[in-house]
Amino acid sequence: MPDEEHEALRDLTRARETAVQDQTRSRHRVSKLLLRLGTHRPEGMSAWSKWHHQWLRTVKLAQPAQRLVLEELLLALDQAEQRVERLTQALEALATTSSQAAVISAGLVTAVSLVAELGVLTRLQKARQAMAYVAVVPRESSSGSHQKLGGHYEGWQPARSFRTGRGELALSARTQGRVCTRQTTGRAT
Repeated sequence: MPDEEHEALRDLTRARETAVQDQTRSRHRVSKLLLRLGTHRPEGMSAWSKWHHQWLRTVKLAQPAQRLVLEELLLALDQAEQRVERLTQALEALATTSSQAAVISAGLVTAVSLVAELGVLTRLQKARQAMAYVAVVPRESSSGSHQKLGGHYEGWQPARSFRTGRGELALSARTQGRVCTRQTTGRAT
């Protein structure tokens, strides 16, 4: 059972994940409107860069109603981007004060999401247990010592970030070094 701190962290990571999905949907809506109207960004301009945002504000559409729709879509996009930024900043701030700060600092967003979902990682000895806990392996058929797991579900992004070695939860050598350094020195590297 997660404690109140883990539950709050879980709520925050889920809110950020929802905000990122909303941001992506807003971007798609803007792109699809412009595509439908035959308006394309200038050659060589990266999508969703600072210059792309500036260009979007200068797009001229023939019909006033379409211009209004574009303005509303851009407003929704701005709000979604601001929400992602606020929630990311909140995660960063919480990551430094959490009881799992050493683990989280190894890879902020993914680590915060994992810690929020899993709680204390030491209670899980194998990656299979962690993946089953977060429904990466949603089907299981068990009888006594026999256990058969079903196909992998890849809908939860942070779960794809697991690195495994012979069925055990494992961190990359670089991440292990960071965590060990932080635990021995008590400060970030």
